[in-house]
Amino acid sequence: MVQYGARLDGLYFFRSGRQRQVSRRANENASIIVMLGGLYAAQYGGEKITARVGDVVCWRKGDARTEENDPAQPTRCLVLVFRWKNQPASLPRVVRDAAGVMRILALRLFAMTKDPLPSPVEAWNVYLDALLAEYVRMSRHRTRSLLDRVNQCIEEHLDEPFTLRDMARWIGLERHHLGQRFRRETGIPPMRYVRAQRVQHALGYLATSPVWTLQRIASRVGVADEIQLRRLIRRYTGLGIRDLRCRIPPKEILPFAQTVTRYT
Repeated sequence: MVQYGARLDGLYFFRSGRQRQVSRRANENASIIVMLGGLYAAQYGGEKITARVGDVVCWRKGDARTEENDPAQPTRCLVLVFRWKNQPASLPRVVRDAAGVMRILALRLFAMTKDPLPSPVEAWNVYLDALLAEYVRMSRHRTRSLLDRVNQCIEEHLDEPFTLRDMARWIGLERHHLGQRFRRETGIPPMRYVRAQRVQHALGYLATSPVWTLQRIASRVGVADEIQLRRLIRRYTGLGIRDLRCRIPPKEILPFAQTVTRYT
């Protein structure tokens, strides 16, 4: 098993403001940005980096970039700041967290920082190592155009229920062909992937919109009602709504140092 020797230095929830702002960053530690909603945009050299919900961004130590928010699509994300000894020579700036593994690990890490019975720092670093291993694994997967098209369909029709037949029509494939090809390329049926993505978006709303009712969240992610949403979340996370609600960030930005410095 590859170990990256990573050490977590900070973890916070971030939501961009209502005014457009430009932020220039340089000479900072490495960071991972786990998108929960909205749009993240940055300029790195001559390259434009963009990420949306379901994406994860990785910055190496010292990467100089310019970040700019879009007030119409406010960024909601978890930011992990860390150091690692065995960083791979090259990694893509953005990968798709197709199975939601990195999101779950990041949310679990965030919950651990708020636990009244704190875990050892070594435990946090194990979770961080697992998250980085998943990032490296996803970076080695070749781009799958079909998966990109399915993700686009989900984003465009997230707030409505739809069937495999509907999605096949939007993509321009026959229903059975879409199902077989998607399963061959990803290892899972397409509608199971759609349900997992609905859960990911619901978790993002739970983490960033604590006053929203479950019924409102269900309508935003295309789930019939609150009962079905509860069942889906428990199926994919193993946690109930009450447990998840207890782990919601109490503020828009929560400096990790206030939570963990007494344990390091």
